[in-house]
Amino acid sequence: MGRQNQLETMIGELESIAIFSIDHNGTILEWNRACEKFYGYLASESIGKKIYDLILLDHQKESFKEDLQNKNSYTYIEFQFKKSDGSVLYALTNSTFVADTCYFMVFDSLTSKRKNSIENLINPSIIEDDKLIVISFDKNFKITSFNNFAQTTIGYKEKDILGENFIEKFLPASHQVKVKEAFENISKERRSTNQLSFPIICQNGERKIIKWEKIIKSKKSNEEFYFLIGVNSQDDKDKLSYLANYDLLTDLPNQTLLNEKLQLAINKAARLKENMITLFLNIENFKSINHIFGFDFGNGILQMISDRICSNLRDYDTVARFSGDEFVIIFENIAENSDAVKIAQRVSQLFQKPFILEENSIELKANMGLSIFPSDGNDPKTLIKNANLAMNHAKKDNSTWTIFTPAISDELTKQASMEDSLKNAIANEEFFLEYQPQVDTNSQKIIGVEALIRWNHPKLKNIPPLDFIPLAEDTGLIHKIGKIVLRD
Repeated sequence: MGRQNQLETMIGELESIAIFSIDHNGTILEWNRACEKFYGYLASESIGKKIYDLILLDHQKESFKEDLQNKNSYTYIEFQFKKSDGSVLYALTNSTFVADTCYFMVFDSLTSKRKNSIENLINPSIIEDDKLIVISFDKNFKITSFNNFAQTTIGYKEKDILGENFIEKFLPASHQVKVKEAFENISKERRSTNQLSFPIICQNGERKIIKWEKIIKSKKSNEEFYFLIGVNSQDDKDKLSYLANYDLLTDLPNQTLLNEKLQLAINKAARLKENMITLFLNIENFKSINHIFGFDFGNGILQMISDRICSNLRDYDTVARFSGDEFVIIFENIAENSDAVKIAQRVSQLFQKPFILEENSIELKANMGLSIFPSDGNDPKTLIKNANLAMNHAKKDNSTWTIFTPAISDELTKQASMEDSLKNAIANEEFFLEYQPQVDTNSQKIIGVEALIRWNHPKLKNIPPLDFIPLAEDTGLIHKIGKIVLRD
């Protein structure tokens, strides 16, 4: 018997180390005697089968396929396997690649003694606590455990959400980037952290504010896990704090928190001598959606708008709901003022696709105004006001977006003053009619009279119609002026 055959025979007869091999498709090629003992499947039942269908748990399959495709080896990883009787085997695992074949060595010495589970890191009494939510997930945010109180509070059964992406499954889009960033910072700093609050979307659609009292990061072998220990926040102070700072419909910062974040952004931009952009966004004719489809439908569309904006911005951009159908976005770390054009174009592209809700396809247009720090203001109030003025100017000109300039402010200030004067003119009866004869050019006879309205302003004296009629039409005051003409 040759040395290779002797080695194969020895490996095949080992009873304390399970050894099996698979090809690049996950098909089992070899299955030794220890595998039969560990997993409960005979070699004749296993060879030729897919590893995914035989001994892998559902939540492991996707990442295992990626590791196999990328030829990622395992070095003393504590791995979970599914046995033939449905129970779980916890074992220390090594793997190596020879060409396209992957060989696994699974050691039984740690079975049931060192389980790669939450029990190794947290007191078991905590897991079973009926007041604490305990969730664990891996470095890719794939859920690996979900305790009983988490199931009761959030509504999902553990078996239904194992392997799901924690961020995508439970967090509103408005919080996904920020929370992911927080966990990545924990990973970089190689530490655990205390207290992080964010809303969780329950199975019934309800959003509950969860206060995470402890976030534990653990790295065993080449795997990384996070363990969240939190409570369903019933504390009045926590609820009031959330209500005071966040919009309940979209979970975005409200005006109060927006002002705080904008001030922080201003301070940072001033310190680093950078530019910062405030974008004010309004959805055109949104009231018609509420009137046609109802307010619940309109609220659903607002949530979709919020989610789409949040999903397409950078990690450090801030989106806030200003009021109704108005949003404010803070763009930090802006190198050049000219970048404002690129930003406006990028945000406007988000509205090129319709919003589909309840089988209704809704096309929306957004009007946007942008102000730039420090040229257009150095405090939150001024930057928001000027961005709003620019947005109104864009709406008036039927444009998608406008960047603020002092000329816009002067024009709108003059328009506002003229509108006030127009209202006073109606109340004080400052309008009068002049009659201009209409003459037949052939006979040179008067065939009629044309009534022309004039405005006798107390200070500006006679104001020609072209200076106030367009404004009267835009503001709806033209109807009252029309009544004056008919009466006179």
